[in-house]
Amino acid sequence: MKGLQITGIIIDDIASGSWRGPQGPWKSVFAWRPRKDIHGRWHWLQRIYRRERNRMVWPSQGWEYGTLFDVVRDA
Repeated sequence: MKGLQITGIIIDDIASGSWRGPQGPWKSVFAWRPRKDIHGRWHWLQRIYRRERNRMVWPSQGWEYGTLFDVVRDA
């Protein structure tokens, strides 16, 4: 029964547009070029984190960039 509840929540989230699919793990990268993070701030020539957006679709939907605070929040 609990599996059905979880599925119902995911279906509701998909219908409302708030579920973006399973995210990849955050990985540390160096921003050689300017990159905009998920909060709209630009980072350049510094260490940031990135993850793959939706790993269930092909082709890939690209990358999301974030800071250490995003990594800690999602942990």
